[in-house]
Amino acid sequence: MATNDRVYSLVHMVLTVYPKVIRPVILRYVQQQVTPVDTSGSALDNFLYRNRAIVFQSTIGEDRQDVFFPRNEESDIEQWDVHMLVWLILNVCPDLDEDVRAAGQRLHNLSEDILNVLNDTNEQSRFVEIMKRDIQTCLKFIQDNNLTKTITKEIDEMGSSQPGQYLSNPDELHKWHNAAKKVKDRFKDTRGKLHDAFIGMYVTMMASQLL
Repeated sequence: MATNDRVYSLVHMVLTVYPKVIRPVILRYVQQQVTPVDTSGSALDNFLYRNRAIVFQSTIGEDRQDVFFPRNEESDIEQWDVHMLVWLILNVCPDLDEDVRAAGQRLHNLSEDILNVLNDTNEQSRFVEIMKRDIQTCLKFIQDNNLTKTITKEIDEMGSSQPGQYLSNPDELHKWHNAAKKVKDRFKDTRGKLHDAFIGMYVTMMASQLL
C-alpha cells in the first residue's frame, strides 16, 4: 500500500470504521445494564439518565449536552461523534470488557499522537494494524455475524490496490485532533485515575502545594 493510501486508510479507520463498531459495543453494554425500574424509554436513555451526573460534570457532556440529552426525543447514538463514544466507554462503562476498554483507550491516545503519526510511515502502518486488531476485539464482544462480515470486507477492501470509496480526507484527522483537545481535560476513567497524559501535570500541582 502506498504511503498516501496508508494515510487515507488510517483516516477512514479512525473516523468511519471505529464508530461503526463502538456504537454497537455501547448499545450491547447498555442492554446488559437494564434494570427492573427501566420500564419506559430506550435502554440508552435510561442508562444516560442514571449516569447524568457523570455526563454533566464533564467537559464533553457540557459541550454535547443537546446531543446526549436532546429535548423531547430519545438520544440518537448515530449522531454521537467519535469523542462522545470513546468518552462514554472510558468514563461510564466501568465493568466493560477490559480488552474493549483498552481499544477505546488506544483510540483516545491516538488523538494525542495523530499529527506525529501522519508524518511517520512506520507509525502509520503500526497504528493501522493495532486498529484492525482492536476492531476485531470489539466485533467479538458485539457478536453480530452480519456486522463482522461487513466490517471485515470493508477493511479488506481498504488494503486493496483500488480502495475507491474507502479513502477519506486526511484534513479530517486534524479536525478530530483539535476537537479532542477541547475535551481532554476531563478524560478520566471511572476509578478516578487520571490518564497517563495528565499524570505529570497532577504531580506538579500536588508538589507545589507541599512547598
